[in-house]
Amino acid sequence: MANEMICLDVINTMWYDYRGTGKSEDRLTNPKWVAYFMKDWDIAHLSYPSDSIIRELQHLRQLMRGILQKTTQNQLPSVEALTQLNRFMDKAKRSPKLFKKEDHYELNFVSDQQDWDAFISEIALSFAELFTNGEYKRVKFCKNEDCRWVFHDNTKNGRKHWCSNDTCGNLSRVRKHRREEK
Repeated sequence: MANEMICLDVINTMWYDYRGTGKSEDRLTNPKWVAYFMKDWDIAHLSYPSDSIIRELQHLRQLMRGILQKTTQNQLPSVEALTQLNRFMDKAKRSPKLFKKEDHYELNFVSDQQDWDAFISEIALSFAELFTNGEYKRVKFCKNEDCRWVFHDNTKNGRKHWCSNDTCGNLSRVRKHRREEK
């Protein structure tokens, strides 16, 4: 199972209207969106998640968001939060596999199981990997308070403020300009 930054995709399954309408949607409860997510992360072979799996994903989402809220404010996550994250990762069963890639070899750890427990563990592992490689310092919350999107700042100087310059960045600049006109 691909692991990249799936944790950020899961954190962002709680959608808020960036325009400030107050609308929001828990995309984990939207069957069409879940089907898209499963296809996108190459887990369409799994059955549709049960209500208990959805609740577990929602709990993990809330846990990861809470940890990021602490770390983006230069605070340490609680011992309890780390214990909960470790419980999610406990279900991960991986085996090392050597793969030939063009002119070199790569060692990857591949999940032994193909079920929701394994996938949820991979999400938690993706999140933990942000911390072990220092990338958590580049994970930010969009400065548009209506948006609440979490994103990885991959800019060279690490000073990105918005999830997207075209949407939230532009909206924020327009709002600032209108405030200054008054």
